Amino acid sequence: GAVTLKKMQRFSQLSERLSENREQKRRLSQRAADCIVEGDRIAIDSGSTAIELAQVLRERFHTLTIVTNSPEVFEMLYPVEGFELIQTGGFYMKSERAFHGYITVDTLRGLHVSKSLIFPSAISLQYGVGVYVPELLEVERALMEIADETILLADSSKFETTGALKLCD
Repeated sequence: GAVTLKKMQRFSQLSERLSENREQKRRLSQRAADCIVEGDRIAIDSGSTAIELAQVLRERFHTLTIVTNSPEVFEMLYPVEGFELIQTGGFYMKSERAFHGYITVDTLRGLHVSKSLIFPSAISLQYGVGVYVPELLEVERALMEIADETILLADSSKFETTGALKLCD
């Protein structure tokens, strides 16, 4: 169906999103960290909020296993002594600074985590959870499949908007 433009979330490149709504992303990340326990095995999606979450995890935890398709998240977390990191690999998308494709998805499907943290482009009660980057859609779906629990993090600018692609209801 058709969606009015005012409900369509504007897509911006990662380089722009890194500086947008930073304080909200920080608060979201702190709340998400409240759902994580020491020693957890988690998966972290890519994106600007993922980078903020990685910083919060560095500050609050000593022992975690973290799976990610984001080299930036990996880079932020590898110095932490008690963190075990799993980088998915795959085809690299420079604009989103993330791995994607069948190699990434196959790697994820061979793993299990207690929680996956995903950062969608839009959330609407009517249209569901939306994203814009086709290459990352299957990665995010795989992140959801491998987890006991999925946690969506989205700042208020993404509420009651739609993305070009539906991730889930």
